[in-house]
Amino acid sequence: MTRNDWPYLSEWTDKRSGKIFRRVRKAGRVAYLPADCPKSDKRFTDAYHAAINGAEIAPKPFRGSLDDLAHRYYASAEFRSLAPGTVKGYRFTLGKLLKDHGDKPVKAIERQHIRALMNRETADGANKLLKMFRILMAFAVEEGVRSDNPTLGLKRVKVHSDGFHSWTDAEILQFRERHASGTKERLAFELFYNTAQRRGDVVRMGWSDIEGEAIRVRQAKTGALLWIPLHPDLRRELEIADRFGVTLLLTKFRKPFSKFGFGAWFRRACDQADLPKHCAAHGLRKAAARTLAEVGCTTEEIKALTGHSSSAEVDRYVKAANQRKLAGAAILRLERNGGKT
Repeated sequence: MTRNDWPYLSEWTDKRSGKIFRRVRKAGRVAYLPADCPKSDKRFTDAYHAAINGAEIAPKPFRGSLDDLAHRYYASAEFRSLAPGTVKGYRFTLGKLLKDHGDKPVKAIERQHIRALMNRETADGANKLLKMFRILMAFAVEEGVRSDNPTLGLKRVKVHSDGFHSWTDAEILQFRERHASGTKERLAFELFYNTAQRRGDVVRMGWSDIEGEAIRVRQAKTGALLWIPLHPDLRRELEIADRFGVTLLLTKFRKPFSKFGFGAWFRRACDQADLPKHCAAHGLRKAAARTLAEVGCTTEEIKALTGHSSSAEVDRYVKAANQRKLAGAAILRLERNGGKT
């Protein structure tokens, strides 16, 4: 596509920073458009047509403001290298912040200001906001916008939650009893439980990813390339599955699932099995890690399957499994000793 295909649009690369900028100038008004995505991307085309068709155009943020820093971060190589899901989350959190505070000077932001904003959020929201501030302030130091990072020393809010519910053995059995072998629901279940991958990675799995007795997975979040042997339960479902498309899982229209479309579909499958609302696809990833720990797998063995880059979460499963084994051994020893302490 040539420049003539985009009237009123100019694009250039800043010589000092190497960042790309895109600008629409029409009838004396100026709009700065997303530069961190291809021009074919819907986010860019929507912004371009809104500017051309006379929608209100936001003024260029003044240099040194939080708005300006965010736009520069969006154009950075660091931001452009993030996974799509991470980009969406960052933009959502930062968008809320910029709506009320985008015009604030970056140099004037102090620790107490960040803490005050965190206090207005839920525990999870406060931690997401702190993470965003840490990224932005570190970026500001790198860009020479300020000399210090006010987030240093700020602590995350303690969240008393184990996150997604890890399916119990009874819940796993209940789903399998409701959705027989050969159904799409059962294939989806076995893919999650026997590969221990995230939802976005499971819906992208294709027939070409199967290599003999294993499946190859490139994780979207970490970029890790995994080679996962096929468990017999999963191999059986793959052998009897219909092969209509490129991906292993297809919608009723024989199209690949979107990440969120699959989530809604799998929720209905869980409802059909009369499972509680806390049973979600991601919980099967946790159940898989728990099961591996309970059969004696080490942290490193579990990480080789799940693709976790950190040992912290996996260590919890291993420690919990070890605690149960040790507690059981202790009671057994007590019984053999006649109950004497």
